[in-house]
Amino acid sequence: MPLRLLLQKGVLSVPANKDQIKFVKGDEGALTAYKFSSGPYSHLARCIQGINIRELKQTIKPGELCTEGGTPLTETEPEASTEVDGAKCYKGSCHCGAVTLSLTSKPIDHDYASEETPGPLECSCSICNGNIFLYIMKDQLQLQGQENLMPYAFGYKLLSKPFCKVCGVNPVSDWLDISPEALSAVPEETRAYRDSVLDFLAVNLRTIDGLSVNKLDLAQVDGANNGLAYANP
Repeated sequence: MPLRLLLQKGVLSVPANKDQIKFVKGDEGALTAYKFSSGPYSHLARCIQGINIRELKQTIKPGELCTEGGTPLTETEPEASTEVDGAKCYKGSCHCGAVTLSLTSKPIDHDYASEETPGPLECSCSICNGNIFLYIMKDQLQLQGQENLMPYAFGYKLLSKPFCKVCGVNPVSDWLDISPEALSAVPEETRAYRDSVLDFLAVNLRTIDGLSVNKLDLAQVDGANNGLAYANP
């Protein structure tokens, strides 16, 4: 798979012949395909669960970097409105460019985390697995193309994780309003974590142009074992 899309979706691919894959429910025709550039690649949603990708030895084949597909923001497009000391303006987009973003933040590097500022995190839950998020104040982000996002929530439905309708990249996550009755059914540890970051939204750092997430110090969040256990529908 071309490297740019692989990085933005946190996808790991394993070569397989079609006769090795069995559709237990539905069929291939029910999936949404995304084709781009002049290559032969057709991307389908990641569907393998129960694999801890942190334990895998990963290989990137040289020569597979694809620079086509995205539409970066230009300097004339609006930027986030907040003021941050020593701030940089980061640009980014989903893979197809239908959703673009501008993030105002102090430098996102290995020294980012502090007592006041949560650092980048990697969550192991069934939907995040492979993506890297950073909690920011909402006015730090300018998001365009929101009409191209498809809402998605799962588990206790505390968090919305919208995906681009075209390429499937999840650029941001934000907390949903939830009734006191529904919140009472959520484990205390999960409620405490939600309360600690409720004023923030999370931006997927894999969507930021030119940012090397491999050089960041990441907090590991055990989402796979917190909240409702995932069950294949």
